[in-house]
Amino acid sequence: MKKGFTLIELLIVIAIIGILAGIVVGVTGAARTKAATQATRASLSGLRSAIALCCDVTTNTLRTTAGSDICSSPIGTLLPTAAQLNATGVTYTVSGQCSASEPGYTITLSGHPNSSCNGSWTVTVTRFQPPSGCQ
Repeated sequence: MKKGFTLIELLIVIAIIGILAGIVVGVTGAARTKAATQATRASLSGLRSAIALCCDVTTNTLRTTAGSDICSSPIGTLLPTAAQLNATGVTYTVSGQCSASEPGYTITLSGHPNSSCNGSWTVTVTRFQPPSGCQ
């Protein structure tokens, strides 16, 4: 009567574990990218209400420095930094100041884990438009 496992049985078990680990790593990587995409979309979509609040007074101006208050008259909402947007770079360009009919930003991201999310985003009081393919 034999005791223990043969070498081939142990190698088969190790191979199966390796295959399963590879599947799990692939699935979690995709889930991590999707989570980063949704977090970025939520952060930038939230700027719509901040733009509206800032522009309640048409003499206010929108600021463009990441990490600083969105409004010249501080309202407590900071423009997200690149790290907060899961990107390596972010640039804010005012597409319309508070005195315009549709105040807002064109936001350019680079280095996002989802390459479809790199590029120009449009955020105004009435419109939120990420780059096409950024789901």
